Amino acid sequence: MPLRASLLAIGLATLVGCLVPTVDLSGKKCDSSGKCATGFTCATGVCVVPACSPGAVQSCSSAVACAGPTQVCGPDSRWGACEAQGDGGPPPCAKQLGVCAGAVAACGTNGQWSACTDGTYLANNPAYSPTEVCDGLDNDCNGMVDDNLAPHACALTQGVCAGSTAACGGDAGWLACTAASYGPDYSPTEICDGLDNDCNGQVDDHLPPHPCSNQVGVCAGSDATCGGDAGWLACTAANYLANNPNYSATAICSDLDVMCNGHIDQGFACVKDANDGGACTTTCHSTGVATCDSTCSSYACAPPSEICNGVDNDCDGTIGNGLTQASAQQISNDPATSQSSSVAVGLDGGLVVYADNTSSVFQVHVQPVSAGLAPQGASWVAATTSHDQTAPRVLSVPGGYALTWLESNQVWVASLGPGGRLVGAPTALGGSAALAVSYGVAAATPGSSATIYVVWEDARGVPTVPEQLYFESVAGSTPLGVEMVSPSAGPLHHPSLATSSDGGYLGLAYEDAVLGSSQIGLTVVTASTGALVAGSTSTLTPTSIGFYPSVAATNAGFAVAWQSVSPAAIAVSVNGSPGTIVDPIPDGGGSNAQGAFLAAGPSGMLLTWQDDRASSPTPLIWMARLAPSGAIANDTAGPALLHLPLASGAAQFAPSAVFTGATYAVTWENATANDDIYAQEVCP
Repeated sequence: MPLRASLLAIGLATLVGCLVPTVDLSGKKCDSSGKCATGFTCATGVCVVPACSPGAVQSCSSAVACAGPTQVCGPDSRWGACEAQGDGGPPPCAKQLGVCAGAVAACGTNGQWSACTDGTYLANNPAYSPTEVCDGLDNDCNGMVDDNLAPHACALTQGVCAGSTAACGGDAGWLACTAASYGPDYSPTEICDGLDNDCNGQVDDHLPPHPCSNQVGVCAGSDATCGGDAGWLACTAANYLANNPNYSATAICSDLDVMCNGHIDQGFACVKDANDGGACTTTCHSTGVATCDSTCSSYACAPPSEICNGVDNDCDGTIGNGLTQASAQQISNDPATSQSSSVAVGLDGGLVVYADNTSSVFQVHVQPVSAGLAPQGASWVAATTSHDQTAPRVLSVPGGYALTWLESNQVWVASLGPGGRLVGAPTALGGSAALAVSYGVAAATPGSSATIYVVWEDARGVPTVPEQLYFESVAGSTPLGVEMVSPSAGPLHHPSLATSSDGGYLGLAYEDAVLGSSQIGLTVVTASTGALVAGSTSTLTPTSIGFYPSVAATNAGFAVAWQSVSPAAIAVSVNGSPGTIVDPIPDGGGSNAQGAFLAAGPSGMLLTWQDDRASSPTPLIWMARLAPSGAIANDTAGPALLHLPLASGAAQFAPSAVFTGATYAVTWENATANDDIYAQEVCP
């Protein structure tokens, strides 16, 4: 090789360093470096200048992902290929358990694989945590799930709940704390023990009541006091007094069990409790109750409340507190005149009937009333007609009522339902020849049937034949036949009729004017046939004159009351005995008594009449309670005579009465601006 070419080759080799091995200029072949000149080495059988020392490493340029590629000098002193470190893939991290499974190292900026950090593990799995978390995973990659967890406080942190921690529920997280979480002293409601059991920061607050051991007498309802860690304290007088100020540790005069031992007023002469006194007899002979006085030293007999029994029960000097009950009820109230009333009581209350001339003629009106005789709704006309209807009477019968009245010289009968409405058509008695003037009516024994009996004064034979009495029984509205029952030749007037207690007979009272003066007679009629009972007729006024008799049946027979003329009074006879004068309280001016009406109760009778005496210039309705013998009933208050209260200061006329089963019901005509009908309850 020419010298110039050799020098050029040496210069290029110097410029590129060890990047290109220099060829021995001599081109000497070799099989080892020892065969080459100094500074040369044997490479591929030719002596060349060496490019590098075998094993040396140097940086190089490469397009690989990991930074810092290098090349290694081979045994032939030549540089190997430019390669990145770890081209075989990133190495796994040290932690490979739990959520760290699959974590690998990252390539560092120095071209080395970096050591794994918390960030490496988080990048691999966001559930990683250097400390364990309650989530059902091995967060810290130590091979154990939810171990070594930091305590998690419960919701309640005060009182006995302080320091309580929740339990880990794996993938459910921290579980809600329960009573077991809070410990044995915990209670959702406070307990009296000196602890804050419900963990609200307060000890023994809002405790439920704890009853004292003694709940007798005034101690009933008392509660014990909480003593903190000592529990509920035994009750003392303070607890019992706080519950009831009447408590006393010693006996006192009281109507209460103040010592809470089941006894009242122990140690005193009597017990201040009306219920413990027992029965006693009052000063007015009624049965009272023994009550202890205010000092518990002796008993007093307290009278009972007044009742309607004919006795001065409450010892106030007045029988029945005025005999009448409640106040008078106004039955009719219209511009027309009302008169001739009658009352009957049934299971549905009762009826008051009266004649009223609202429509220019008198018509029978029906007014339903309550058990206390108060009007119920409006009244109505029983059976409309163009003729006057007078003297109505109403009787209670099974299934309703029987109504009678006078119209066109005949007695008419109508059947009424329970509410007082007409059932079927009314029926006239006695046939077309009848000339009825007055009449009496009675029902069969109550509850036995709907049959009624009617006796009337008939003037069909006058003047040839004086007025006679005719009898007819009626079933519902069906007449059963007419019989003449005249006990004398007459004239006979104003009959009155009553059914005996056994229902077999009728007492018939009447006026007998056979001798020109009016005598009161009584006879007995067989109910089923209308025949007079032989020997039963008696004259009750052998030496006096009487008018307008009224008969009532008692348990002992028949009683009759009538208006006496001489003297002017009301007389009463029982079972045909001579009449006894019922003399109202004298006032020096005598009395003008008339219009007697007699009603029988279970233990006596009520007699009512119209009385016009000097002390009362206007007629008033007077009453007297009678014993079964017909005598005025007496008691410690004296004769039981009184008059009904005035209504609007008016005069009172024409009373009628009936026993209702508990009291008497009395009706009358009251002369207000327009005559009206009133009703009143009266004690028996």
